Amino acid sequence: MYLFNINIDKKTKTIPFECVQIYFIELFNPFPEIVNEFINFMKQKKKSEGLNKDQWMSFLDFFNSPLATTFPK
Repeated sequence: MYLFNINIDKKTKTIPFECVQIYFIELFNPFPEIVNEFINFMKQKKKSEGLNKDQWMSFLDFFNSPLATTFPK
């Protein structure tokens, strides 16, 4: 959460997808395919240029769930 709060664009209340991808790949290094799939999904489904706080927290919740371990490699 701290990483999100210090990097948020105060005007749009998002973090650009390019930054999110870098942060998530570093944070979740053994699982870059999950990060890439999530970023690609968000780019396709959202009209904004970044990730908001709810989306950030949803990814963290997913990553910490048992579903993340069954993600196809």
